[in-house]
Amino acid sequence: MRSITLAMIGAGALAAGVALANPGDPFGGDETGCVPGTKDALRCEGKLTKVTAKLIGAVIRCHIDQAGAAFQGGDFAESQCEESAKAKYDRDLGRLAAGGTCPQEVLDGAAQQEVLLLAGQGQITPPALDPLNATIFCDAASGAPLTGAAGDPDGDDGGFVPATVENLKCAIGVAKDVSKLWTDILTRCHYRAALYGFRGDYADDEACEEGAYGVRTRYDGLAAKLVAAGICPSCLDGPGQSALGTAIQGRADQDNGLIFVCPAP
Repeated sequence: MRSITLAMIGAGALAAGVALANPGDPFGGDETGCVPGTKDALRCEGKLTKVTAKLIGAVIRCHIDQAGAAFQGGDFAESQCEESAKAKYDRDLGRLAAGGTCPQEVLDGAAQQEVLLLAGQGQITPPALDPLNATIFCDAASGAPLTGAAGDPDGDDGGFVPATVENLKCAIGVAKDVSKLWTDILTRCHYRAALYGFRGDYADDEACEEGAYGVRTRYDGLAAKLVAAGICPSCLDGPGQSALGTAIQGRADQDNGLIFVCPAP
């Protein structure tokens, strides 16, 4: 009877879209990458999700500060801000490497991801961080592009200076929501799937992202509040913010294999 019950539970889990993973298996579904094969790899890759989340959050914060300064007619050392975020990421990678337990292929993947996240205007879909700015600070009503302004001498930041204080508030809210969504996918959903897979357990990454209490569900709720407040430009209406959330999910899933590398170390 016990074996029949366990079989029924397993069948029900699979029917619900929950994958039974094991160390070394590909994640499957939308996620690239493989379940870690050793405790050292799991520990290293888990730390790497946090390090990557810190980089993403720091650069988005740079963009928020840049837009705020530009709206006030002032200046902000945006390029220096990004360089500082990059330097912190590099230091964190150096510490992981010095620990002696991170597989080299994982460190190589992290270095590649840094290049992709900090790419310029050519990397738009899925978005790198600088081109992503054009989708957040997207209202061109001011006629003043952020490119080349407010401490961006490199001209690699997309988007426009917000035309109104309401526009600014909405765009900042969206930027914060995007940062939260992206980092939660990395540090909660993807790491959880890796941990459960390493244990040979069921890992429902989609429930973590799309379920009733999922991180994307939370993002959509926050987007609805911003739209209901009546402060968002048309490019950040409900469909606009939904498309942005989908793009972020695509970026996180595509880059998952640069953290949880295959073949699994």
